Amino acid sequence: MPAADPPAATLGERLRQVRGERGLSVTALAAQAGLSKGFVSQLERGLSHASVASLRRICDVLDIPAGALLDPLPAGPVAPDDAPEISFGAGGAVDRLLTPPDFAAFQVLHATVPPGARNPGAGPLRPEQSHFVLVLRGTLVLVLEGVEHTLSAGRSLAFGGDRHYAWHNPSADTPCENVWVLSPPDL
Repeated sequence: MPAADPPAATLGERLRQVRGERGLSVTALAAQAGLSKGFVSQLERGLSHASVASLRRICDVLDIPAGALLDPLPAGPVAPDDAPEISFGAGGAVDRLLTPPDFAAFQVLHATVPPGARNPGAGPLRPEQSHFVLVLRGTLVLVLEGVEHTLSAGRSLAFGGDRHYAWHNPSADTPCENVWVLSPPDL
């Protein structure tokens, strides 16, 4: 009977390996990334999740591409449930990365926003970036520079990364599913 493939390494295991290869302690990595030692330790042990901003800071210190620590995408077509989860650290939305982390042209996310969830202010501003959001199910209220845009299923909106934005799911009982495209990618 052939041996089973070893399980894929987790983000924490990959982080620990790269940190070790660079000769950095948890304390040194945390200090250079502007994060707490406890957070980095918990991340390595799989006890916490990194936001995209934290992941970017860690990868900058390790001098690796921002998506290098993420789970690889399965081969072939990708369903949202099979895509790696990433966190933009806001509002309780579950974001799944549908494009490879090293895909430089654009980034596609499938987001599920729980009922009542909100992000009062997304950022930081990235003037070079463009956003496109398409609501698949439910309703998403996108606030651009203080102006509300209500997007129901099948509706979309594009805007530049130089605009302040916030969002929320106004429903008390229906999640909102949407596809969010970023160009260039955040990772």
